[in-house]
Amino acid sequence: MASNIFELIGVSGVGKTTWAKEQKHVVDLSSDAIRDELCKQAGIYPLYDQPPAVVKRTNAQVFAVLHARLEAALRANREKIIIDATNLNRARRTALYKRVKLLAPTCRVFAIVFPTPPLPELVRRVTHRGIHDVPAAGLAAQLAAFEAPEQFVDCDYVIHF
Repeated sequence: MASNIFELIGVSGVGKTTWAKEQKHVVDLSSDAIRDELCKQAGIYPLYDQPPAVVKRTNAQVFAVLHARLEAALRANREKIIIDATNLNRARRTALYKRVKLLAPTCRVFAIVFPTPPLPELVRRVTHRGIHDVPAAGLAAQLAAFEAPEQFVDCDYVIHF
């Protein structure tokens, strides 16, 4: 059976992780969970209190681990795989899509786009999450960076949630 990848797309606070946790019998590849795991192991917690170079290096490691786990899930022929990250950048999604298609040509990639709530609600959500708080400047950067998915460029199907 071919794998199905559900790539969750949206700024922080739109409900991607909540939705992912509600799904049954899936491999949930959460960038936040991997970041927490790596930061606790390295003793650099919380990450965003660290110098920018440490943040950048750690985030690169997070996605290297996420991609390695994705490849392992594909090799294991797991049916449902969720990639829970903001996934805002089309070039990065395209590179991942091409990599997936090389590894598992019959795999289907679904881009699930989460709607952005009104800004006051979004700010309320992302500033009351404990270790996963997102500063206003970070949220503004995410909103500016969003690029809509494009069928057969960075996914097989686009679903607007």
